[in-house]
Amino acid sequence: YVPKEAVASVEQRSTGALISCDRDRGYQWSGRTDVVYKDGASIDPQDLVDVILAAYDNQKGFQAESAPTVDQQPGVHVTGSYGAGYLVNESVDRASVQILSFSPCFVLPQGMSPSAQY
Repeated sequence: YVPKEAVASVEQRSTGALISCDRDRGYQWSGRTDVVYKDGASIDPQDLVDVILAAYDNQKGFQAESAPTVDQQPGVHVTGSYGAGYLVNESVDRASVQILSFSPCFVLPQGMSPSAQY
């Protein structure tokens, strides 16, 4: 959804963090990918949100909704039928698109630490 001529790199972090999603050792794995713009390139973040919303409109098994950031910039939240999801918005410095991903909620097995990197 970001024009390829505007993309310098796509950087996916190799590890993520576990976030609590219920009271009984339920956790979601979270990850992050950044689509970094070339120097001087930019996009219209509202156009990005609109394209993603349209792509998932009436898509079976997915729900997409507008999710502005805390600084009221355009963003979108896409969730799948099993609870996995994505938050997509432009970075605060306006140099990239951030894609935060979340797994469905799962029970962390005994002996595994939620503070470890996965």
